Amino acid sequence: MAALNGQVALITGGARGIGRGIALALAQAGADVAIADLEHISSTAQQYGSAEIGGFTAAHATAAEITRLGRRSLAIEADVRKKADASRMVEETSAGWVRSISWSAAPGWSALPQSKSCPRRPGI
Repeated sequence: MAALNGQVALITGGARGIGRGIALALAQAGADVAIADLEHISSTAQQYGSAEIGGFTAAHATAAEITRLGRRSLAIEADVRKKADASRMVEETSAGWVRSISWSAAPGWSALPQSKSCPRRPGI
């Protein structure tokens, strides 16, 4: 299960549903996982019975599950539709975890560059 040791995943919408399943699977495979979600979700999107739990609150619960698997995890409140939030989401994920991030954005979406070098914090 160490196929992804040393890798970092950033999952948007990773607090619940399919995103949560992907986040947990990546952690089980050895990746450290950051989960980005919003606190305010419409009531039709709730997946916790009658309890109204926001996405960011659920992201903390999923991050705790990942930590119990022995992986690093981080919950980030961010709206990927906003450039500033998307940039901050990547910065928070990369701070101290990785030397570089590469990703592929949706065609025509250019909130972030295609790769970025990130300094590694000592001791991490």
